[in-house]
Amino acid sequence: MSNCDVYFEESNEFIIIPDFAIRRLIQAIRECNGSSEIEIVLEELMPKKYFQYIERVLNTNRDHHKTFDYDYIMARPIEQEDVMRIFSKQVKLLSIDGINCFLDVSVTIKQGEKYVNLTINSKLRDQLVECNQQIIIKPYN
Repeated sequence: MSNCDVYFEESNEFIIIPDFAIRRLIQAIRECNGSSEIEIVLEELMPKKYFQYIERVLNTNRDHHKTFDYDYIMARPIEQEDVMRIFSKQVKLLSIDGINCFLDVSVTIKQGEKYVNLTINSKLRDQLVECNQQIIIKPYN
């Protein structure tokens, strides 16, 4: 079985997306049945307690290390909406074997629940659906 290398394309910032969320995203791509659009409940990717934890980590470290200084987030302290912007941007940077996973990422609210809407890169979708590779999550080099 060959490996499938997963990383965040050109990211020098602290990655907030946990490995279980990456695995869930990959599972959703594999199960998309040829569709280019998928929707996942945000809670499946970032449970509320994890989300709150990340918000505290970012605010605690923001002024102490460059990787926590998200130049596209001006708010101090970082709030939930800011964490969602970071999350969406980082999901869009997710790559597997050099192929970007998603062409578009957005978060919507339906009946009080947040959903992540993703447009899948068809090259990647076809590659993942047809193979059964082991997923190796790597830091960006």
